[in-house]
Amino acid sequence: MAAENKAQMSAGDVREILETLAIQNAADTARQGSQHGSRVARLAVSSWQAEIIRHSPEIKTALTPTELRALMGDPAHHVIFLPQAAMVTAEIIERICAESSLNKMLIWETNG
Repeated sequence: MAAENKAQMSAGDVREILETLAIQNAADTARQGSQHGSRVARLAVSSWQAEIIRHSPEIKTALTPTELRALMGDPAHHVIFLPQAAMVTAEIIERICAESSLNKMLIWETNG
């Protein structure tokens, strides 16, 4: 009987909690840019955080500088994921962030 009264978490609830934890973990290590207000967090390739964020429908992914620039200019999206396969470097990220009037949280999956 006691087990029947316990609240059950749905898969969606668990996924939402994991996404929140993954983003918070990334935010805790994020550094603000030197010439912009955006924050950039680096996540290890294939880390649990990167895997959760990669599959989140709430977080937009940029694979090219053009896609990153477009997302940086879109006020609807506050968090941007840059997977390891993204064709960006730290210099490109800094330049695009400096050009944008909006501040974002970028989560970059990288080896270094």
